[in-house]
Amino acid sequence: TQTLGIKNFSVFENGAGIFRFPTSQIEIYLDERIPHSVSQDFLNMDKVVREKIKVFKQPNKDYTLTYLLPKGDKRLELIAETVKEIISDQNLPYYIDEGLNFINVNTKDVDKGTGLTMVAEKTGISLNEIAGIGDSKADWHFLKLCGYSMCPNNAAEYLKSNVDYVSED
Repeated sequence: TQTLGIKNFSVFENGAGIFRFPTSQIEIYLDERIPHSVSQDFLNMDKVVREKIKVFKQPNKDYTLTYLLPKGDKRLELIAETVKEIISDQNLPYYIDEGLNFINVNTKDVDKGTGLTMVAEKTGISLNEIAGIGDSKADWHFLKLCGYSMCPNNAAEYLKSNVDYVSED
């Protein structure tokens, strides 16, 4: 957004907060449900996953823990099982979002809809005035809040049957 000169708010990929560059400095607002321990919690989870499954997390993510592997890789199931066990055993406030080639660990009750709602509150723009584009089933959390929802033709079937507009090939 900074490179493109966008001055309005953008939503973190997982919805944990919003940010903008009104000047050369970033302005960040986090959802209040993001635990102060999130960085340490994710470091601890990742250490167990690295030692047990020998995979590395996606770098440069602060408020989500993500593992990207080739589609159909059996280690995805092992990662999900391992992280779910840690979350359950330690009663941590996180959940797993699984896709064809990824595992995301996010804060409970926080999704892209959270960030979108934060944008609406900060700007005074009604959710009905916002258009949204997504491609995965998890994107429905925020798309259903938008006044107009869209997805590309290669999006998840669930989205294609629920959004207002699906692009052509």
